[in-house]
Amino acid sequence: MRRINQEGAVALKLYISQANQEHNAGPDGYREREGMAAISKKLAAVFAKDKRFRVYRNSASGVDTAAANCDEANRLGVDLYLALHSNAGMKGTVTFYSSRSPKGKKLAEAIYDAIDHLSPGKESGDRTKTMDGFIEIHRPNAPAVLVELEAHDWRTGVEWLTGERDEIAHALYEGVCKGEGLDPIAAKPKRTELTDKNVTVPRQKKPRRAGWWNFGLVPYIAKVRKQGDGDRVQAGNRDPLIIPVPETRPAWWRKVMLWKKANR
Repeated sequence: MRRINQEGAVALKLYISQANQEHNAGPDGYREREGMAAISKKLAAVFAKDKRFRVYRNSASGVDTAAANCDEANRLGVDLYLALHSNAGMKGTVTFYSSRSPKGKKLAEAIYDAIDHLSPGKESGDRTKTMDGFIEIHRPNAPAVLVELEAHDWRTGVEWLTGERDEIAHALYEGVCKGEGLDPIAAKPKRTELTDKNVTVPRQKKPRRAGWWNFGLVPYIAKVRKQGDGDRVQAGNRDPLIIPVPETRPAWWRKVMLWKKANR
């Protein structure tokens, strides 16, 4: 049965298929199945706030369930099919669609545009491609896109996939909306709760800065400033950094502390 939203329009039915390849591993204990399950949950929560969509997700309990996911989506009669994966060997974001689906192409291009500038890998070449041989491209009845968010076989990629899930989920949501010709609903910025403690962090030098610096620490400082706590940040060009300690330590925080300990 179709869900009617508050405006009286029929809600678009979206199926989110997260990769279930448990054997695809990366640094720091990363597994593709768990990594994509976490992002899939975040993405579903974002879509739940937009009554123009009705979202379905596959279970994270199975292994290598691409065909079963497609069949379930077909039984549900969904309007869009989105497969979430992390890659190996090719860094950066890549999206795939069917050569027989103009709507799939438009959706793939919009999702790529929303994600590419965020993901750390910057390999060149065609990054929005047809791939009719993929099960999750040719088997769904609905227009389908398979997105390789980032490579999981390098540490910087894993740090981004695990440390920026909220950002990734919102970008995917915006990409789907734009691919459907809809305006995304503006999300209220999530405040980063801070303790009353500050720490001093030795500065890293370009160009050898680690991934946690560029894709963890720098965005964190920007968020702290944006939410009105910039007076707790000291980030001069020559001085060590002084930053507030967050209530919830992100994944990259441990590496900051290791760097601090090794460079006293």
